[in-house]
Amino acid sequence: MSRRSIICLTMLLSVVLIQAQQVKITGTKDSLPFKTVVIKDSGSETAETYLRNSTIVRFWVFKAGSTADVEKIVKVFRNAEGVKELKEGEVNGDYKEFVLHLSSARDMAWYKKQLAVAGLTHLKFNSGPARPVSAL
Repeated sequence: MSRRSIICLTMLLSVVLIQAQQVKITGTKDSLPFKTVVIKDSGSETAETYLRNSTIVRFWVFKAGSTADVEKIVKVFRNAEGVKELKEGEVNGDYKEFVLHLSSARDMAWYKKQLAVAGLTHLKFNSGPARPVSAL
């Protein structure tokens, strides 16, 4: 191999490595919209199935906002029909945890309404994409 070929190959590999690193960065949690509700449940395939059948819903809000924004989330859910209790959990990095206890399981229309009134913008379930609340 000539010296020129080695230099060209090195430059090409550098470009490939830089692009690979950029893909890794853009796939992180930073790609979530602010005020996204994140739910994880390995036993359910869809958010609809999980929420329709659950009376205890543990969720996190990515970048929930100011103290007033969090207070609004709490107030909306605590005052919603059928809610026994909403517990605030810890903040872990950019995620604020909540645990919702319901008297009976609710349908997606109920969640869509509560999330919208609370100012939450998206719902992400397991490894799926974040979906706008308005599209639920």
